[in-house]
Order: sequence, then C-alpha cells, then structure tokens
Amino acid sequence: MIGFIFVEFLLDYLLKLNFRQNQNYVIPFLILFYASLGGMIGIASHSGKQWTVITVITFLLMVTVSLIMHFKTNT
Repeated sequence: MIGFIFVEFLLDYLLKLNFRQNQNYVIPFLILFYASLGGMIGIASHSGKQWTVITVITFLLMVTVSLIMHFKTNT
C-alpha cells in the first residue's frame, strides 16, 4: 500500500504526468492499485475473522463498482 501511495504521489503530484491516457502506464498502475488493496486483506486477517470478512466484502464491492464504471465510460 505504501508503494502504491508513493507511486501515485510521484506520478500525480511530483511529476504531474497525464499517465492515465496511456495504456502502457495504466495497466501496471492498476495492477499495483489492486495488489495494494488486496494486500490489505492480509493485514486485516491478523485482526480477526470479522475484519477479514469486512475487508473482503469492501474489496469486492470496489472491484465491482470499478468494472461497472469502466464498461459504462467505454461505451
């Protein structure tokens, strides 16, 4: 998660690149984004089953909404 935050800070705020228009940059950025959020499931699992379930549900909701918005904006 910290790696993703650093990369986003670097690309968005420090370098101010318009990288979201270039698919060669977007795909690795999204992989890092989902990997960092997926890693939060592992962190939540150390806090107990309840937090793991909550984190998995919110992760799946976020993925679902992201896919809906992707297909909605690409039509």
